[in-house]
Amino acid sequence: MWWLTTLVWAGPMSFDEALEQALAANVEVASQRLGNDIVRHQLHRARGGFDPRLSAGLSVDQSQTPSNQATDVGGAASVVTSSSRSWNVGLNQALPTGGSVSASTSESQTVTDSTNALSSRFVSSRVGVNLSQPLLRGVGLGELATLRDAQLASATQELRWREQVEQLVLTVSETYWGLVSARERLVIAERGVELSQQQLQDTRERLDEGFAGSGDVLQVQVSLGQAERAQVDAAAGVGSAEDRLSRLLGLPLADGPAVDPTDLPAVPEALPEKELLLTSARERNAQIGLARLALEQAQRIARRGKNGALPDLSLDAGASLSAGGVEPAAVRTDLWANPAPSYGAGLTLSLPVVPRQALADHAMARIGLEQAELAFEAAEQDLEVRVAEVVRDLDRNRAALANANDTKSFAERSLAAQRELLAEGRGSTRDVVDALEALRNAEASELDARIQLQLAVLRAEQAAGLLVE
Repeated sequence: MWWLTTLVWAGPMSFDEALEQALAANVEVASQRLGNDIVRHQLHRARGGFDPRLSAGLSVDQSQTPSNQATDVGGAASVVTSSSRSWNVGLNQALPTGGSVSASTSESQTVTDSTNALSSRFVSSRVGVNLSQPLLRGVGLGELATLRDAQLASATQELRWREQVEQLVLTVSETYWGLVSARERLVIAERGVELSQQQLQDTRERLDEGFAGSGDVLQVQVSLGQAERAQVDAAAGVGSAEDRLSRLLGLPLADGPAVDPTDLPAVPEALPEKELLLTSARERNAQIGLARLALEQAQRIARRGKNGALPDLSLDAGASLSAGGVEPAAVRTDLWANPAPSYGAGLTLSLPVVPRQALADHAMARIGLEQAELAFEAAEQDLEVRVAEVVRDLDRNRAALANANDTKSFAERSLAAQRELLAEGRGSTRDVVDALEALRNAEASELDARIQLQLAVLRAEQAAGLLVE
């Protein structure tokens, strides 16, 4: 399908179309998008830890065992035949407290020819509920902790995804406008070659007429060589910019029609203020968000380490109803109408004699928390520095654009003045050509200044977390 993409996108392309193509086909973004899918499945898997678990069992067996009971049929050497059938169904549910609760029902039926049994058939039925809950170590952990870890991983991946998209927007912007600038430089270089060739022709004519020397011709030839070298460099710059943009857009790097940018950079009507940028950055900046999530994860690890140093005290409790008899229907009726209840509860305490492992884990978790706190503090400081830098960059590029506009205005007035002098017979064609070349360079500088100001605005929006919604 690459050739279809080439046919669609080769040729004129606006900036919005380039960005849309990059988001759809850039390989780094595609890889990060797969990371989003992985985290989403991990979160779904963690939520599955609280899904109830159903268990069921069925068994049938038969056995023959020699009997040494005189009362058994056949005397002391008789064989007793027994068979049994049983089934059970249970449901287990994890609790947010770190424990679990389960409910089960079961029934078994035994048939034997032993004369020692009161009845040749016996049916028993039972329903019960059991609870297992840690009281010190492990409280609030288990599936709930796994779910929160998955939620933090999901939030982290979301910020990394936004960071990846922000970087892509900046890179596409730099490359797209870089191609626009490179093409403008190529036009100027080509015009420079044309002017040098014209000047060489004029100088040779003047040499033939005796108004110029051979040194003048050599000087113009050197100028032509420099202009041709500048044209080669400019053409190479255009080719490199086209390749970089095609790579970002996921287009094949092959000979053929190239991407042709159609937009020009727009001058922002208003520039963001520092305080607004800083306020938004503290809430939405991806880097500070990642540091905040890392701090929360370190806090959770520290709490887990502290909890792991506690003794292992658990509560186990259960209650059940049971009934037994000869007829299955009567037994099932008695299970609810006249059951035999039973219940019990117990505490189990377990702790190491020397808890070196738990204490070491706790100490390492506290150190990790201190490191995360320092990293978050450093991220806050870096954010303030970055906001200050983007604000200075905005002011610098705004001043550069104003200067470029003034220079362009001066070049336009200079060209107009040289043309007036030429019309009055007091100027020369060379002066007009030089003024025209100066205007072309001033226009290219003004274009570059507009590009740099627009990129500065994008970098400011990235720092503030406003570049990508």
